[in-house]
Amino acid sequence: MPVAVAAVLSIGGLLVVHVGKDVNASVNAWYLHSTPIWEIVLIVASLIYSRERALLVKSGVDVSARFATLPPE
Repeated sequence: MPVAVAAVLSIGGLLVVHVGKDVNASVNAWYLHSTPIWEIVLIVASLIYSRERALLVKSGVDVSARFATLPPE
């Protein structure tokens, strides 16, 4: 759980930095701003995660138990 919190805080911090850069940037084309790209990547990744998790739940996998332990190294 602490790793997940650290990841969320890191990604959130990076997003804040990118939004700040975009607000202060003097370019006109939208694709030269990083914020829309970050949003697209995060949305696509979230959709993929949600879909895969739903497939695991649908197939009868106990997701909480599966992710409670790490695989052997």
